[in-house]
Amino acid sequence: MELEEMITRPGFEEIAQLVEEWRRVAERQKDRDVKVPLPNYYLTADEGFDFEGLFLTLAGELERSELLEFDGLRKVYSFYLKYSPAETSTFESFRLLYGAVEHELSKFGHPFGGILVVDITEWVEGDHIGEPKFLDFLSYMDTIDDRTLAVFLDRTGQGGASDEAFRRIDIGMRIQRINMVYKDADRALEQLENHLREYGFSLDDAFRPKLRETVAMVLKTPGADGEESIRQMALDMAYYALKDQAELSYALNEQNSAAFLPDGRWTKAFGQKPRRRLGLVA
Repeated sequence: MELEEMITRPGFEEIAQLVEEWRRVAERQKDRDVKVPLPNYYLTADEGFDFEGLFLTLAGELERSELLEFDGLRKVYSFYLKYSPAETSTFESFRLLYGAVEHELSKFGHPFGGILVVDITEWVEGDHIGEPKFLDFLSYMDTIDDRTLAVFLDRTGQGGASDEAFRRIDIGMRIQRINMVYKDADRALEQLENHLREYGFSLDDAFRPKLRETVAMVLKTPGADGEESIRQMALDMAYYALKDQAELSYALNEQNSAAFLPDGRWTKAFGQKPRRRLGLVA
């Protein structure tokens, strides 16, 4: 997806502001020999965003604007930093990250130069950010700060633990906080209608308020996938209407789409689906 289209989507408002900042900085430093390096970023985000695609797209913007020098076998490397209990002497996840950054992805003997996205969700949600192992990890990140743009990804949602994690990282590194939030039921309902419209369906006006309740429930369901869940809901609504034995109506209402009411069978089934949080992988 092109950057200009991506940053207009729900939840990308602060990413759009960030891109605007980058372009302003790039323009003002265009003819300067010495350029001010970018800060690192602490990204607090809801579930359901395509982080891999996002950062690959942002890498293209940074390369075009010459705000970041890419010197590695990949422009973006994403890694899920698994929590290592305090009683465990090894920190295997950090060992794997170190090996990738220092050796597997490096060129010419230098550490990886590019965007390094590290998902620290397990450490934040368990309130483990004060443990010595995590502090050792932060100390290492500080040593590669001149070559690597670090993004600390926290998918726990905004709250006290997230605030504390940001403060700890902010002590030793230049870091800016950004948020990607996809919890606005009105905007999600608009997205749902857009998806339905692609397949020729519309919503009855009287049905819309109750469907908004369902959308709000979907967004609040733990482990739900944000925009992707809304897209799948729209596809299910269209398919249910097409397969129903009753006469087909392309105007969806409480009668022909009762399964999608707040107490409907589709909504109940959605809330009961087992989900697990999927982290970024190397």
